[in-house]
Amino acid sequence: MPLFQYDDAARQTLSASASWRAASARATLAARSVTTVFGHRLFGVVPETHLGRTYVPEAPEGQKGLWHYWWQAHYVDCLVDAGWREYITGQRSTRSGWPSAGKLAARTIFTMGLRNGLKFTNKYFDDMAWLALAAQRSAQLAQQANKKERRERRVAAYLTPVLQSAQTDDLGGGLYWHYLRDFKNTAATGPAAVYFARSGETQRAAALVDWLWNNLRNPETGLLMDGLKMVNGSVELVPHVFTYNQGPILGAMLELGRPQDLENISALVRSIAEHFTLSDGATLQAEGDGDGGLFTGILCRYLGLVAHDDRVPEETRVTAEALIRATARNLWDRRVETTWNGQDIIIFPGTTHLAENKEATAASSTNTVGQQPWQLSQQVQAWMVFETVARLEL
Repeated sequence: MPLFQYDDAARQTLSASASWRAASARATLAARSVTTVFGHRLFGVVPETHLGRTYVPEAPEGQKGLWHYWWQAHYVDCLVDAGWREYITGQRSTRSGWPSAGKLAARTIFTMGLRNGLKFTNKYFDDMAWLALAAQRSAQLAQQANKKERRERRVAAYLTPVLQSAQTDDLGGGLYWHYLRDFKNTAATGPAAVYFARSGETQRAAALVDWLWNNLRNPETGLLMDGLKMVNGSVELVPHVFTYNQGPILGAMLELGRPQDLENISALVRSIAEHFTLSDGATLQAEGDGDGGLFTGILCRYLGLVAHDDRVPEETRVTAEALIRATARNLWDRRVETTWNGQDIIIFPGTTHLAENKEATAASSTNTVGQQPWQLSQQVQAWMVFETVARLEL
């Protein structure tokens, strides 16, 4: 992945852009709100540690004590996004008195290993792929800012052979989802393909991308289905379709950049616009909680890469950008401004829906959006979308 190179002149030019200032301000408000509400030390007391609480003020019955590894990985990714903005602008995105976003990202990675039982592996290969991606990006940010990044690189390097072991010729290729090794799916194969491509293992990444496209793409909708599962000696197609599963393959195809990849990107973006938008044809569906609370944010992250890449046809880039901006507007218009422990914060909805006007939209959502408990997944999703909009202005 390319690293940003910004000298003082470039920073001055960017700071003069009203659209950049507005987008960065919204991303900063989201970053400060999420870290203020959810950020905490391990067990509340361990120094030099940081994690995001799963629920605030407390988890509902049935969710207490559950450890959501992959939510933390996306929390790290958003901290890295904020860290890049801090590097570019020289202005902090975290609350007063807190470490920089980049430092919090590194701390969160370290703390994940502590909270996960003094290890970075778990039973799910998709979880580990997401952390490998976040650690890789965190290391790049630290390198660019001339900070120590050995810890993050060690985590990514540690996870690499684990992910490689899940890529086999069974079922024609792809990556296993779980240590049981009976299900190969888009959820694990997509982010692993991005990670391998960014790590220079292009042949491995290309094999994963081709397997996804040839085996799990629905010929009628053009969208990627869930996966292939081995049941009693036979192979069954799991046809479910999820928004976020369409995102990582976009990123992997951009990294590979083969002619067929660029063509397939355009086809997939058209399918996303056709099947995953509300009645306006522009706002992406976001209608989940729990794990689903992250789905649309992940898709927006990778649509943002498409919108920013000149190799992609202009029509596709325009469509990708329009989807992101419409979704961001919907989330922003339905925000709830409140306080937490004396700090001004914003809580964002986990869903998108349309109303006749902004006032009606905001009024209809106030009671439900501000309702506690608040979920980390939904708030990280909104933060991710606003960071993506900010990157569109670079």
